[in-house]
Amino acid sequence: MSTILRVRNCTKLHNLPDNLRGLRRRLIKLDLGGCNLMEGEIPSDLWCLSSLESLYVSGKPYRCIPAGITQLFKLKTLNMNHCPMLKEIGELPSSLTYMEARGCPCLETKLSQVHLVFSAQILQISNSGSSGIPEWVSHQRIGCEVRIELPMNWYEDNNFLGFVLFFHHVPLDNDECETTEVGSTSDPAIWVTYFPQIKIRGTYRSSWWNNFKARFHTPIGSGSFKCGDNACFKVKSCGIHLLYAKIRCIALSRQEEALVTEKITQPRD
Repeated sequence: MSTILRVRNCTKLHNLPDNLRGLRRRLIKLDLGGCNLMEGEIPSDLWCLSSLESLYVSGKPYRCIPAGITQLFKLKTLNMNHCPMLKEIGELPSSLTYMEARGCPCLETKLSQVHLVFSAQILQISNSGSSGIPEWVSHQRIGCEVRIELPMNWYEDNNFLGFVLFFHHVPLDNDECETTEVGSTSDPAIWVTYFPQIKIRGTYRSSWWNNFKARFHTPIGSGSFKCGDNACFKVKSCGIHLLYAKIRCIALSRQEEALVTEKITQPRD
């Protein structure tokens, strides 16, 4: 029988109970968001939970993701939202298919390393306080939709790593959206999604598919986000960048994303 354990925002929980090991073969989801566990470090006791598929450790000052997390070989989802001290994403389980790290202003992760770590995975990061989509992003549009024409035979290019999608959202002037949460959706932010080429279905790998369109859409409309009964913020601009193996390093910093390369080649149109 599978087990789900939620102890979110339990500030008096300083250590994991010893009997947690007894759930190592049954526990599939663990939510420790906002708990006061071992300040600044994810407890190593978690690595024995061999059946764990979803882990939520948001809202704490973790500086990095410990290497021991690779022992969770069934982990599919990792949530580290609002970890203000998180600076680095290291090696993660190969089983991971989705990671969320919104509201992490100190995060400095290299997309070249992301390709190595997330070669078969999707990564989403929201960088609060951003002033806009960086200039090096090759295809940008005002609004919530962007369309590009793909290079000829793009699906046969071994240097093609995947797509990087950018959405710059800004808060609306709405009194009901006031919040004190750091890195919340009321802050201007860049939402970055890395979509690796290995995730592209085989049916799309042909000359029939020569255009790519990305659109940010929610149940209340295109480019808007809900806060209560009202729209809280909107997508101001969006962009697509095709990532190739020749690019050595793309760093996401607190103020803006900066393209750092030893040798920069012209973007492919």
